[in-house]
Amino acid sequence: MALPSFVKFDYTLRPSKQVERKLLIELLHRLGTEIGAYDIRRYTYLGFGSVYYTDFVLFHKYLYIDRMICVESEDIPKRMEFNRPYDFIQLHMAPFSDVLPKLDRETRYVMWLDYDTGITLDQMQDIRGAISVLAPGSIILITVDGEPRIPFDIDKSGMTRDEKKAATVGQLEEQFGSLLAEPLRLADFTPNSFPRALAKIIGNQIAVATETRGDLEFAQLVNFRYKDGAQMLSLGGVLDSADRVRELRESGVMNLAFVNAGAEPVTISVPPLTIREKLWLDQHSDPVDLVFEMDEEMVESFQRYRRYYPRYHEVLL
Repeated sequence: MALPSFVKFDYTLRPSKQVERKLLIELLHRLGTEIGAYDIRRYTYLGFGSVYYTDFVLFHKYLYIDRMICVESEDIPKRMEFNRPYDFIQLHMAPFSDVLPKLDRETRYVMWLDYDTGITLDQMQDIRGAISVLAPGSIILITVDGEPRIPFDIDKSGMTRDEKKAATVGQLEEQFGSLLAEPLRLADFTPNSFPRALAKIIGNQIAVATETRGDLEFAQLVNFRYKDGAQMLSLGGVLDSADRVRELRESGVMNLAFVNAGAEPVTISVPPLTIREKLWLDQHSDPVDLVFEMDEEMVESFQRYRRYYPRYHEVLL
């Protein structure tokens, strides 16, 4: 049985994930300033906090949200309660599907379904359930493992590597093919292509679920891929009335460089840098002649996410 990701990684020390969080904070802030109807301070944040509660701390500090719900299905109630950073966080030790019926349908949520596993039918059910209860104006984001992994049962089957890959693609096609315009191919089951297929599956599941509401449209704003060990895929946006979605699409929010309404994910990648290297790059916005060795692609990546680049230092408390 695979260990939960919070056991393997400190969620606060994942640079690409931290960049993603900062991009989301900027996006939500701009939503609130560009369109008065999106007063994010008055929203309720619902997320999967794990023992680190990183998103909760950041969203409270920088978005001023003080209505929060944390959902955790692992059997660690004492750790979750001990590490809960604010007493206003409602903690539910249960699967998300058990919490859904308890949500207030009049409340606007920023809902981040941040899974640490590959795509599953249960996740698709969670998406359908979430969209069925979310109030107009709510924001939903889904994150899944974006690695093209061979399931454990197939991995034990004695097939060749190519046969296992073909069997996995067939399994995925059987489960999610109805959400794809074209059949899933073996060529889609690669580290570079698989996130695109996942984005289409999740985006189409959101679209189908939204259509059943009748009163809502979905405006996709986020489609990221990033890697701090495992490759991850995040897709999400706003659920609202047709008029409000039209206002959003005509607003300055859509001009943010990282906003992505398409199927091809935007890659978040930040290079590992020493403190001196970062300081030098900060002081040279157009580094024609680098004074140290670094690939041009790494320099461009840093420049793209310069404002969001995290630095970590040891502090003795």
